[in-house]
Amino acid sequence: TDCPYSSSIVIVVLEQPLSTFNATDTICITDEADINYTGTFANGNFSWDFEDGTEVGNGNGPYTVTWSTPGLKTVSTSVENEGCYSEVYSENILVQDVLTPPVIDCNSQTNDVTFNWNAVVNATGYEITINGEVQDTINGTSYFVDGLEPGNVVEIVVTVFSNNMCSDVSTFASCEAASCPPVILSITADE
Repeated sequence: TDCPYSSSIVIVVLEQPLSTFNATDTICITDEADINYTGTFANGNFSWDFEDGTEVGNGNGPYTVTWSTPGLKTVSTSVENEGCYSEVYSENILVQDVLTPPVIDCNSQTNDVTFNWNAVVNATGYEITINGEVQDTINGTSYFVDGLEPGNVVEIVVTVFSNNMCSDVSTFASCEAASCPPVILSITADE
């Protein structure tokens, strides 16, 4: 019994989605990272992980993301399209902390004052402004002002230059040159 039979089947091969994206690589904690999807299947179903970041955007984006803590953050996504899943794609974003303004203290003598402050993490230097005029940029954490008269007030602004994505910070302080000690006269009569 010979029965001729013929049949056909259509096989659809779907392309595996690609879940790549571009992201800002380093930001200050006060800024936001931009994330733009660059993969295939922009209309797929996305699964994003922003590692505790707060994101604005949906689907394939674009997104802006902020974090409340500094450190290295990993952002990842995967895409599903008609039952086909992409591999997980990840990129790291370094979130840098703001500079902490230094605390300035003062030691005064009758003819000079010395300003001291704490070292600031991520500082490249300190610009010194005395009584409204820029004097110098230094790497140390103290500045000496002499040639004063007792009671002279010296105002200092220490601007900390940042070596990261966060802004420079400044701190103001003033210090008065010590007054002369009181003169105490003691008169004794000869007998």
